[in-house]
Amino acid sequence: MKNSLSGYQIQKFMNITTNFCNSVKYGSIHLALKNLENENLVTSEEVTNNGRLTKVYTITEQGKIAFINYYKEPIKSDIFRTDMGNRLFFVDNLFSRQEIMLFITEYINQLQHEIEQLEQIKNKELYLMDNYQLFCFKLSVERRRCYIQMYTRLLKELQQQDNE
Repeated sequence: MKNSLSGYQIQKFMNITTNFCNSVKYGSIHLALKNLENENLVTSEEVTNNGRLTKVYTITEQGKIAFINYYKEPIKSDIFRTDMGNRLFFVDNLFSRQEIMLFITEYINQLQHEIEQLEQIKNKELYLMDNYQLFCFKLSVERRRCYIQMYTRLLKELQQQDNE
């Protein structure tokens, strides 16, 4: 981290750059920062920002060492869970093929809308991102594009089965 940030700034920036499967909730950030402060890995200071009292956090030397050690650990495999994937797993005997195709179409439209929103954010916030944060942002967009391709393929397969 290059400078001190408030919990809200951390949440906003993480949601912009690492918006993979779940957005980061402020309560989770606040609790994590409180725990990090109790472990002397970050310090906090209350500052006035636009007339409002805001708590900003700065990583300590001990925190930097812990962060570096974390990066030296073996990387765990990513686990991707999607709400749509979970729904499709059990959908076969509950809905007609037409209803399932409608669900898939709506999901594809939702993903396309999310990509548009992310691209708008990128245009506004690009100057805040370093190369690695920009990579994480692009990964989030590309994941959605991949899902669109996969669900479009599934939709075509279902349409072909209807035509047989």
